[in-house]
Amino acid sequence: AETERRIREQLPALTPISDGVSAAVARQYNENPYPRWRHGDYFGAQVPLPEYLHGLGVPTDHLAGANILIAGAGTGKQVMRVARQIRAARIVAVDLSAASLAFAKRQTDRAGFTGIQYGIADILRLSEASDLQNRFDMIECSGVLHHTGDPALGLANLAGCLKRGGIMHLDLYSRHARAAVYDARALITARGDAPTPEGIRAFRAHIIAMRLGQIPARPAAELLLARDFFSLSGCRDLAFNVQELTYDAAEIGALIRGAGLNLLGFRFEENASGQAFAQKYAARFPQDQYVRDIDSIAAFEQENPSAFLSMYHFFVQKP
Repeated sequence: AETERRIREQLPALTPISDGVSAAVARQYNENPYPRWRHGDYFGAQVPLPEYLHGLGVPTDHLAGANILIAGAGTGKQVMRVARQIRAARIVAVDLSAASLAFAKRQTDRAGFTGIQYGIADILRLSEASDLQNRFDMIECSGVLHHTGDPALGLANLAGCLKRGGIMHLDLYSRHARAAVYDARALITARGDAPTPEGIRAFRAHIIAMRLGQIPARPAAELLLARDFFSLSGCRDLAFNVQELTYDAAEIGALIRGAGLNLLGFRFEENASGQAFAQKYAARFPQDQYVRDIDSIAAFEQENPSAFLSMYHFFVQKP
């Protein structure tokens, strides 16, 4: 705790945080940094950035500089994965939450990745950080834009930080796949559960009672199957988030076009379930090799609502 306090005091503020939603989100993750973790989730060989980005159907050799922005870095688990996976990566990691970044820096320093630059920043004001403009070969922004007050502005600002030809990896919530969370949020509002340890525990007890058949079940009971349900910070992120937006495929297509970016393709989860959906999609739409056609993706999700249960994972490029 003392180490993180010292780190927090030394973090540079790259932009102000003035937007009301951004301030509320920063407060949430300062109170409950998420996730708390001990070890990263990648232990394979490092590869150059162009190889990391293979399979997107576009040339990537021009991205060998490996300048990477991780926007919404949180507690640094993604930072650690990128540092371990991409050879000679030069990483800048930003987030609204100083507490989360302090945890991230302590973890990555301990692992020997001491060259990572951390800073407090609001994606909605990144255009004001002149030294970040047109700088990055790749941007990673996972599960972040849907917690902002203006995702379109946020994506436009991120696009401004990319070099021409740079690639961005984005993850956003699917409306089709979040039915249980929608129901949970409605239940929390109806019950008046506060985002405090006591309120979160009361909500979890109610969900457990549903699963045990002690009270009538509803879609929110499915949250008991989520790993995040079982920690206070995880459950707050999962069901009590102060800001959560969801999308369908058509809305994501419009968001990408609005930012002047080109869709390179969607990717399914890197697990057995995701592989099964990838094979199913390839059989259903063999002409869409890179999973780029928004109409096909929308039709597939209508037929397979859990195809993007975690999030939509997709890549875009700045022309």
